[in-house]
Amino acid sequence: MRRSIFIVIALAVSALMQAQSDVEALRYASTQNLGTARYVGIGGAFGALGADFTTLSSNPGGIGVYRHSSITSSGGFFAYDNSASFFGTKSSSGKAYLYFPNGGLVIARKKKQGKEKGWRFVNYGFGVNRLANYRNNLSFTGVNPYNSMLEQFTEKLNANGGTPPGDVFSSFPYDAGLAYETYLLDPAPNDTTRFVSKIPYGGARQTVNINTKGRMRELVFAVGGNYNDKLFIGASLNFPGVKYQETKSFSEEDFMDSIADFSSYTFNQYLTSEASGVNLKFGMIYWVTPTLRVGAALHSPGYLSFEDRFYADMQSDLESDQYTYETLPGRFSYTLITPMKMMFSAAKLFGKKGLIAAELESYDPGATRYYFTDGGSKVYENELNTSISDKYQRVYRVKVGAEASIKGLRLRAGAFWKSSVFTDAYKPSDQADYAGAGYSLGVGFRSKYFFADAAFQNTVTDYAYVPYTLNNPDETVGGALVDQNSYNLIFTLGVNF
Repeated sequence: MRRSIFIVIALAVSALMQAQSDVEALRYASTQNLGTARYVGIGGAFGALGADFTTLSSNPGGIGVYRHSSITSSGGFFAYDNSASFFGTKSSSGKAYLYFPNGGLVIARKKKQGKEKGWRFVNYGFGVNRLANYRNNLSFTGVNPYNSMLEQFTEKLNANGGTPPGDVFSSFPYDAGLAYETYLLDPAPNDTTRFVSKIPYGGARQTVNINTKGRMRELVFAVGGNYNDKLFIGASLNFPGVKYQETKSFSEEDFMDSIADFSSYTFNQYLTSEASGVNLKFGMIYWVTPTLRVGAALHSPGYLSFEDRFYADMQSDLESDQYTYETLPGRFSYTLITPMKMMFSAAKLFGKKGLIAAELESYDPGATRYYFTDGGSKVYENELNTSISDKYQRVYRVKVGAEASIKGLRLRAGAFWKSSVFTDAYKPSDQADYAGAGYSLGVGFRSKYFFADAAFQNTVTDYAYVPYTLNNPDETVGGALVDQNSYNLIFTLGVNF
C-alpha cells in the first residue's frame, strides 16, 4: 500500500547503478586547461618549454629544464556563465568561486663542475596540480507540449510484460518507484501490472536545476634530467583524487490548470562521488637548436577507485493531496579506467625577445571502462562500456601561444580548440557537440630569484542537456541547448634558489 511517509527499505542492486553512466565516464576522462599563470597565459602550449610546475602533470620532461630549485604557488578565481534555451525559453545561471590550482617544489641538482658531457642536472619535484573544476550551476525552464518524465517511468514499469504493484518500489526505488508512491503513476484500469501517468499528453512547465561542486587534482612526484643541454627527460608518479557532489532537481507544473488531478511534482537526486587512483606519465624535450625545441609526452591509462553515495526524493501536489517519499542513502563502489593520452609540442625562441609555441593533445574518451567491484551487474557493466565506445570518439586539443619580453615584463597570449567528443551517430547537433575553444592573456615579471605572473582565460563550450530519454522513437524529447562560458583569473608567485 502506498503511503505519504518516508520509507525504510533494502535497496535493489539494479538501482545502485544509476550513478554510473557514460556522462560520468566522460567527466573523469577529460581535463581542463588549468595550471600556473604562465602556463595559462600562453594557452597551455608549454610542452616544449618546461621549467614550469604545471608540466610535471602534462610533460614531465619539463622538469629537466630547471636550472634552479623553485617553490611555486597559485591561486585565483573561476566562474561559469550558462545561457540555456529550452522549448524556446531562454534562461541564464552561473557561479564564481576561489580556488587554488597548484603548488609545489622542484629541487635542481647540478652535477659536478668541469663535467663537460653527460647528465648536467638531475631534478626532483613534488606537489599538487588541479586538473579539473566541477563547481557549476545550470538552470532552465520551458513548456514541453509533447511528453513528461513520467512517461519514462511508465516505459520502465510496462516493459517485459509489466510490473506487479507490490514490486514497483523494490524494482525501481530511485525513479519510477518514487513516482508510484507519490501517486503520480496509477495502475491501468484493466491491467494492474501496467501503468499510466498523471501527465499523459505533456503540456506541463518543466524546470531543471543542477548544482555541482568538486574538483580533480593529483599529487605528483617527478624526476628528470638534463643530458648535454640537448635532451630533457622526465617521469612522474601521480595520485589523482576526485571529489564530486551533484544536486539535481526536476519539476513539472500544470501552470495552465489544464491537467486533471495534478498541480506539480519535484524529483530530487543527490550524488556524492569520491575517488583515488594512480597513473604514470613520461615526457621529453629535445633542443633541435638552441632556439627550436620539440617535446612529446605519454600518459598511461589512469586507475580510479570510486565510492558513490546517493539518494533521491519526490514530492507531489495533486490538488487535493500532497505526498512525499524518499529512499535510504545508497552506496556503490567501482573502478574506472581512464584513457591514455599523448602530447606533441614545438616552440621557437627569438633570443630574449620572446617565443611562440604550439601543442597537440590527443585522447579517446571512448576507451574509458567501468569495472564493478561491489556486486554490480556484469550485464550492465558490459552494456555501459559498449555505450561509451559507441558514443565517444578520439578528441584533439590544439593549443598555441606566444610570449614577448619587454624591459623585464613578459606579455602573453594564447588560444586553444578542442574537437567534439561525440561520434557522428550520437552528435546532438553542430551547435551542441561538446567542442570547445578559448583564449588567454597574461603578464609576468621574472628575475633570477623571484617571479610573479597573472593570467585571464575564457573558454566557450556548447552542449545539449536532455533531462530524460524515451524508448518510443516517435516521441520528441526536449533538450536544452547550453552555451557555457568559463572564466579563469589566476595568479602565481614563485621563488628560485
